[in-house]
Amino acid sequence: MNICLVSRELYPFQKAGIGVYIHNLSESLALNGHHVFIITSKENQTEYALSERKVEPCITILGVDISLESQYLEYNFAYSLSVFHTLDRLVEEVNIDIVEFADYFGESFFSVLNKKVKGNFSDIPFVMKLHTPTYECNIFNRLEEPSNIITQQEDYTIRHIDYIYAISGFLKNVIQYRLNRSNIQVVYNMIKNPPKTDFTADTNLKDCGKYVLYVGRLEERKGIDLFVKAAVEYLQKNSTEVKFIIVGKDIANLRSNRMVKDELMELIPSTLHSFFEWKNPIPQEYLIDYYKKALVSIFPSRFEGFGNVCVEAMAMGSPVIVSDNTAMIEIIEAGKYGVSFKNNDEYDLYEKLVQVLQDEDKQKRLSQLSKERAAFFSPSNLYPKQIQYYSDVIEHYKTYKQQDTESIVEDALLRNIDKVQVFYSEIQRLTTSWEQLAKNNQEYIDEIKKLDQECKRVLGEWKGGVHTIEFLNREIKKRDFENKRILDEWQKVIEQKNNSMLKIEMLLQDGLNSQHVIALKNKDIEGQNSKIASLQSQLEQISLQLERKTIELDEVHQQLQSKKFLLRRLLTRMRGK
Repeated sequence: MNICLVSRELYPFQKAGIGVYIHNLSESLALNGHHVFIITSKENQTEYALSERKVEPCITILGVDISLESQYLEYNFAYSLSVFHTLDRLVEEVNIDIVEFADYFGESFFSVLNKKVKGNFSDIPFVMKLHTPTYECNIFNRLEEPSNIITQQEDYTIRHIDYIYAISGFLKNVIQYRLNRSNIQVVYNMIKNPPKTDFTADTNLKDCGKYVLYVGRLEERKGIDLFVKAAVEYLQKNSTEVKFIIVGKDIANLRSNRMVKDELMELIPSTLHSFFEWKNPIPQEYLIDYYKKALVSIFPSRFEGFGNVCVEAMAMGSPVIVSDNTAMIEIIEAGKYGVSFKNNDEYDLYEKLVQVLQDEDKQKRLSQLSKERAAFFSPSNLYPKQIQYYSDVIEHYKTYKQQDTESIVEDALLRNIDKVQVFYSEIQRLTTSWEQLAKNNQEYIDEIKKLDQECKRVLGEWKGGVHTIEFLNREIKKRDFENKRILDEWQKVIEQKNNSMLKIEMLLQDGLNSQHVIALKNKDIEGQNSKIASLQSQLEQISLQLERKTIELDEVHQQLQSKKFLLRRLLTRMRGK
């Protein structure tokens, strides 16, 4: 068969669920001899052409170029219209047996619209696989206005496409209830085990020790806040040997206009920050080590249409904890192959986490059960169901009587007869009003003529005013020139005044400095005078001492003279004898 798959996402260039699904489906179809045409973005086509993955001759990538349509249409409408043009060119060259669209962003909008109204692609069945419409995402991300132009575009295609099937019974029930679309079948996504690789995603992973794993976007619908709150509760009440690894793309919270990771960090006490590791999205083949070594993988989504990453983790033998009231309950078969907690209840999640982490035997048992259940979603098991669905659709479409444009219009009139009657009455009222307007038309023409004459008069006065304005402009220019000259002279006077003030300030400063020097010198002189006075006092004391010594010496001298005299007399007497 020639099968066309339409998807804006394509793995590995986008690692989201739809991109992975298209990748796995196209490879399985090609391996079984079918030719697959994938209509995707122009960027993906370029990346695919340059990548090593371009090895399958039975897969053709067609890029959507929206450069023309985006000039006059909003992005999603432009992309959908470009998809229609690309598909229209493809069916002219190739006999396409079936076309499958994804629900997300309403890529099929113009193709479905043209098929229903103009009869394009009348011999080709269109099918849509429900992954998770934007409306449901907006509801569980708690946006104030969940409905917008994108959700309306998606809902139109869900209501009017030929055939529709879902990735889970849970999602089937949700859409049947909200959009009243019947005959929705279920075919689970094929989950292929990532190829083995010698590359280790994170060289520090072996040093991580024991850890609990979360894989998914950081958004409220995915329940990442529940994971963080339960982790904090565990770390505060139990052993801190366990770390928590979070792998996923950080996005903006549309309600707060903040990045989700920044908000999550505020939930974690600063003393516990080291127990959390944040990783950007990692390719499937490199997530193997994370899944294998995790004590348990937690998927706490508030709403989940299926859960590819949950099956991928189970295929690697990781025990899983999932939220109930989502499609992941179908994956673990209501607790047979994993553990569930109450949706949106972080305390119940904490209790289930404690039960698993404190029971090694339970971890081993759940690990084995995960591998067993993951085998159910392998391509070898689900491919026959997928190709049988395509074959049933093609066979049924051959005998299905298509409504032509006239029957569609007739059916619309019958279903909206009340509105048609209202429109008819409105047309009659407008016809009467038109006749009255025609009668008043001549009066309006006369008024217009009068206004035209008045305009001519005002125009004449305006021309006269133009000359006056030109004269005033010349005078203004003269005044401007004179003002500029006076301003320049005034500026010079100001500069001279400023220079004079500067000189005066400098002189004053010099005067103050001189006074300071004189004061210092006076202090020195006073000190010297004090020293001189002290020396003079010492000299006077020394002089007095010298005078006293002189008198004492004179006295001694006299005494010595007297002794000499006596000695001479004594000697004289002794000689006379």
